[in-house]
Amino acid sequence: MEWTNAEAVRIFPNPAESYFVLSNLQAREGDRVELLDPLGRSVYQLEIGKMDGKSLRVQPGSELPSGVYWVRLGDTLLGQLQWK
Repeated sequence: MEWTNAEAVRIFPNPAESYFVLSNLQAREGDRVELLDPLGRSVYQLEIGKMDGKSLRVQPGSELPSGVYWVRLGDTLLGQLQWK
């Protein structure tokens, strides 16, 4: 797994409650965004469709428990997200 430049992609709001945004995202249609729990298990996946620009709004839903998650795009860790 690779790390991306922390300045390249922003994750906000963080902490988040109902959605978060990935900005400056370098992604293609068909790429997958995942949330990983502290043990590295995938708890949420979103396949990216056609993007207008470089921002993506992600809404995991109310079934996602509160906690800290890693945000991954393909094999690249983008950063941590605190979910309320």
